[in-house]
Amino acid sequence: MMHTISLSVTADTGGKSSKLAISGVSAQSASMTANVSAGSVLITPDTNCFFRWGASPVAVADGTDMILMANNTYRVQFGGTGKFAFITSGGTGNVYLTQES
Repeated sequence: MMHTISLSVTADTGGKSSKLAISGVSAQSASMTANVSAGSVLITPDTNCFFRWGASPVAVADGTDMILMANNTYRVQFGGTGKFAFITSGGTGNVYLTQES
């Protein structure tokens, strides 16, 4: 049996994505601002990691922050202006972020 997963993504002219190197030390994304009251970002890590949102967040890898599993894309809603912070439980990798309009 074959499984089908449906993802809706809007194609644009580019320039909205960024790549963030992550490791066992918390790393922050660039600042993001939600359109009107809420925004969303597509987050795709290439390694398991934990994340947090805030004005100047520091992610922790002790199970307190939400885990993102490697090689999956997550649509994350946020409000206001802030940054995402990411950390691995060891090792290194990258997180790809694409803010949606």
